[in-house]
Amino acid sequence: KVELKEMIFMLPKIIEEVFATLGMKAREKKITLHLRYDEGLPNCFVGDDIRLKQVLMNLLDNAIKFTENGSVTLYVTPAEKKGFLHFMVKDTGIGIASGRLETIFSPFAQADASTTRKHGGTGLGTTISRQIVECMSGKIWAESEESKGSVFHFVVRLPKGECTTPCATGEIRADVEFRATRSLHILLVEDIPENVELAMLRLTAVGHRVDVAGNGREAVRMVTEKKKAYHLILMDVHMPEMDGLEASRKIRKSEDDTGGRIPIIALSASVLEEEQNHCLQAGMDGFVGKPIDFTELFFEISRIVPKDEGFPLDDLEITPGNRDSALPRLPGLDTESGIRLWRDTELYLGNLHSFAEKHGKDGEAYQAGIGKR
Repeated sequence: KVELKEMIFMLPKIIEEVFATLGMKAREKKITLHLRYDEGLPNCFVGDDIRLKQVLMNLLDNAIKFTENGSVTLYVTPAEKKGFLHFMVKDTGIGIASGRLETIFSPFAQADASTTRKHGGTGLGTTISRQIVECMSGKIWAESEESKGSVFHFVVRLPKGECTTPCATGEIRADVEFRATRSLHILLVEDIPENVELAMLRLTAVGHRVDVAGNGREAVRMVTEKKKAYHLILMDVHMPEMDGLEASRKIRKSEDDTGGRIPIIALSASVLEEEQNHCLQAGMDGFVGKPIDFTELFFEISRIVPKDEGFPLDDLEITPGNRDSALPRLPGLDTESGIRLWRDTELYLGNLHSFAEKHGKDGEAYQAGIGKR
């Protein structure tokens, strides 16, 4: 019998841990892992996170195992019944013959003998997953067509939980592509060109439209004078001319006169609680640390922005870009993380060269400064 332990947990964090564990296996097969997390869902739930993680691991691992090229996508949406979630794992793999679908959740069920020799079997993974799902008051089933891929569904009871800590999904270590379901018009307020370039790359890749302001004063002007209809503002806290705190206060004051309220997410290299409190007091609604973890940012956007804002967005086919990670290892430089962040090796290398040109002599300057003391 499966024993369950209930606790409050952050579902995005669990998903990241699963993707991180399976990321290397997916990359070796040149398979991209996609995530579609419904923007109306909260981040925290009550349930057995360890058992849920076990089910996700089993289903995603099998999907990768039986997929030779293409992608594996995890969808997380509300179920029809209140307090339940619907998880769906879709792959572009070899598929399962209709006659074998009925036994796929039986112990040691296999697709067929030749498939087992080539890929290995599903083993006890699907059987254990069924037992866990049923203990969580849910059900699990599969849809498939041979040579056209498979879709595994499960629905489990996971009531909403109240998070006691800020949403910090941590660094993701897999090729995860967050897929937005609606296109937002976003004002990015950032004064460092490299940060702007990266944020533009990642935000537009998932379907958002982005305007840029180089400082707080420009941001206030774009919101109040140009009367732009923004769905969200991403506000750097520390900038020249006018910082993000003052800019947010001015925007909130203007809204007192005009009505409406644009959600504002703070971007700051300081993750101290005092800094976050200052942001909230200035009228901001969310907080993401810098350098930006874009998975965390996307989940924060889904938490802050009402789900009916923006424009319907058809599924995007995101071009993964050139991610050749065969770069020389250099002390103090994590090239693998850099490529994953920029989503393209050439873009990453271009920014490395730019950084080296701007800061290549900083070490000499520091040494000279120390020598004068």
